[in-house]
Amino acid sequence: MGPRIHDWRHFSASVLLGQGVPDNVIAKHTGHKSKELERYKHLFPELRQQTVQLIDKEVKIPTKKK
Repeated sequence: MGPRIHDWRHFSASVLLGQGVPDNVIAKHTGHKSKELERYKHLFPELRQQTVQLIDKEVKIPTKKK
């Protein structure tokens, strides 16, 4: 017995999330609700760090000098 349609849906969501595709785009593609994609985010803990790094790169917050 091979993969079911539901398996491909989960696989597709995981791959797209891993590539940094926005949640709303993945949700539309797979038929998920955006909040349902939370179940896949544990697969890519590095995405959170990459997001923080992107924000840090773009937003320069002045540091207080002592």
